[in-house]
Amino acid sequence: MSVPQIQLRCEPPRRLIVRHARGVGCVLAGVLIRLVGGDLRRDVVARSLYGVDLNPAAVRLTELRLWLALVADDDTADAAAVAPLPNLDGHVRQGDALLDPYTAATALAGNAPMPAARADLARAAAARRALYGLTGPRKRDAVRELAAGEAHLARRLIDHGVARLEARIAELLAAAKTRDLFGRRPGFDSDQRVRLSRLRAALRDLRVARRRLARDGGAPFFAFESHFGDLMARGGFDVVIGNPPWVRGELRRMGYTQVFEDRTSGPINAIMIDRAHGTLWGGSSNHGEDYGIGW
Repeated sequence: MSVPQIQLRCEPPRRLIVRHARGVGCVLAGVLIRLVGGDLRRDVVARSLYGVDLNPAAVRLTELRLWLALVADDDTADAAAVAPLPNLDGHVRQGDALLDPYTAATALAGNAPMPAARADLARAAAARRALYGLTGPRKRDAVRELAAGEAHLARRLIDHGVARLEARIAELLAAAKTRDLFGRRPGFDSDQRVRLSRLRAALRDLRVARRRLARDGGAPFFAFESHFGDLMARGGFDVVIGNPPWVRGELRRMGYTQVFEDRTSGPINAIMIDRAHGTLWGGSSNHGEDYGIGW
């Protein structure tokens, strides 16, 4: 069945993140196959492709799709001579990439700069690089080292978020209690009450996360600043692909030009933000399911 599909194009990315779009493995593998072939694919996967999915099963399927893409062009006749498949545990992560307790806290309280944690960032980056090519006991050691580095970064995020929320709550309470020229306390209006309630709810969530981290030892939720902190410190990702809350009509109202072509893929709606070039592109289809989007 041939279905219309939207396309908005840009140049290939340098670093790309897929934020649990429908079929994160479809998108990452599709981009990899379109961008490069042969031995270069391993280098692109190692340096440029990262993904996040809410579904743990989708994370495993994404790794499988990428592995298949890596061996698809391998012409080695001797199976024993084929290079081992890389570990993608540090590249494809399980979690909510759209909203976590720290992101909610900074949205409410403001995102004041946090002091750099160069040692923890370097630790996590080195562990991810090492993990990519390891097997056996050394792989287990690298997994533990990566988890420890991410936990340290998560603790810093949580402490920073708690401090920001507590400061905002204190400001609201102080303003409500400060007497005006006539000696009256203004109290809270309806908007301020809602804001105070949201700040307190966000603070509770972060405190729960901090207790989980202390109890379990690992990062209690996915956050870009902890799980991909070294990449974020270097400017983040050049391109972000996600499953958007809008489709064709909304894109049209937003002023984007849409080009319709016949494809046999879907059902996927995806949006791609190219930070390096300041552009946006993506695709939409509604039948079947393969690599989709028609990059």
